[in-house]
Amino acid sequence: MDSSSADSDQEDAANRCRWFRVNWKWCKMGSSSLGINIRLNPVVSFIRALIIWGFVVWCMIEPEVANTKMGEWKTWITHSFTWMYIGTQDAWAVFIIVLYFSKYGNMKLGKPDETPEFKDASYFTMLFAAGIGIGLFYFGVGMLNYTVILYTSRQKISPLQYFHSQKKIGRNRWVNNYIL
Repeated sequence: MDSSSADSDQEDAANRCRWFRVNWKWCKMGSSSLGINIRLNPVVSFIRALIIWGFVVWCMIEPEVANTKMGEWKTWITHSFTWMYIGTQDAWAVFIIVLYFSKYGNMKLGKPDETPEFKDASYFTMLFAAGIGIGLFYFGVGMLNYTVILYTSRQKISPLQYFHSQKKIGRNRWVNNYIL
């Protein structure tokens, strides 16, 4: 199958779907044009928007009931489906290991005559660093905020008083986290 027939098949499939397309071009700079290009499935998008806005309105009208109900739902999901989460994570790990050592482990992603830009170790390092980076940026500040809120609520002091007390005893590590 040549690339032109594959491209036309994809275009035919895209045109058969119920898509809403908006393409407003404001200006052209070189080979790229600036503007808004929206392509969405209206059925899925509007149903999703109705569900989300339904929850938003419910939470605004009855915040106590919504908080209680969603807390119950979260507890039920946690108690009922924790085993499934743990099992699926193990299944994914086993699947990836089996896939890596099978005949598909050497499959090339790209054109047959191209050489990979990075080696396997480099790809793994980039993915690992991205995952660790997300955790560090989120929890680095999040854990500090949690600690400050917990400490200040127990001691009945303001966060500013907490930071000044930490500064007096030489523990101002929080500055590094907030700079990030």
